[in-house]
Amino acid sequence: MASILGSASAPPSSMGAAMEAPPDLHERYRGPTQVQRVVALVIIASLVASGAGLLAWTVFFQSNPAVTSQLTAFSVADEHEAIANITVGRDSEFTEATCRIRAIAEDHTVVGDLSLPVVDGPAKQSLQVRIRTERKATSVELLGCIAPGQPRPR
Repeated sequence: MASILGSASAPPSSMGAAMEAPPDLHERYRGPTQVQRVVALVIIASLVASGAGLLAWTVFFQSNPAVTSQLTAFSVADEHEAIANITVGRDSEFTEATCRIRAIAEDHTVVGDLSLPVVDGPAKQSLQVRIRTERKATSVELLGCIAPGQPRPR
């Protein structure tokens, strides 16, 4: 029986390769080298730092606009005129601003449009603006005010 199965001490030569111990998993499935880990860490850290820098820049520069505006009231004077009361706040009395106001009719079409320059007066002021209209307006909309270096109306 020992001759058929071979001796217990030595495997047959044809089965020797199959019976060898499997290679270590670390050798077969190597992970990243130390250099690869450092490079990946540097790339991730630089992406996080640039994202945090962009967020800080956005918060700092966009949260303090040079000019702000608010529509406080409006009324329709007659068929061809609407009156808007707006409050404009500027960084200083020397900041030049341009405010855009429009009157809207019942069918949601724009019937009057006005671009109002605000160049003098106190830093924060309330203005009453008369808007000439093509026909009767039902509402007034303040699109916002812009200043040099601030292209987005506020």
